[in-house]
Amino acid sequence: MVRQLLLVLCGLAIAGAAVAGPYPALSGITAAADNAGVAGNNPAAMTRFDSRNTQVELLGFFSDNTWQGQVGSGPSFTSNDTSTTIIPSGNMVMPLKNGWFFGFTILGSGSSDDYPDGWPGRYFIEEYSLVFLSAYPSLARKVK
Repeated sequence: MVRQLLLVLCGLAIAGAAVAGPYPALSGITAAADNAGVAGNNPAAMTRFDSRNTQVELLGFFSDNTWQGQVGSGPSFTSNDTSTTIIPSGNMVMPLKNGWFFGFTILGSGSSDDYPDGWPGRYFIEEYSLVFLSAYPSLARKVK
């Protein structure tokens, strides 16, 4: 029984490593350091860069809403709304002196909606905008 369980676990580990490719999410394989994004999720990987590396992205958040409602026996309401929120995101890794590395990350997310007149929830909300930005530094030292 123990031997069979060990064989199954080994098989799963090998299969996970075989299909992991360059980005081995949840497979237990060490993280890649192929872009400046490591400044935000794996600062130790910053030590693999020989020169300054930056990465800038624009994140688009899209919403597509359809609302339907009726109050009691009154008329029914239907409204459609789409909106787009664009938020910047960026990472930087910069080697310093004596084996030190500095990283900086800006991450964002959000959404917004401006509902049309006559939508069912107009007495509770007419529009909203939600934008979340976080910015934080990272520091790493290469140990030989």
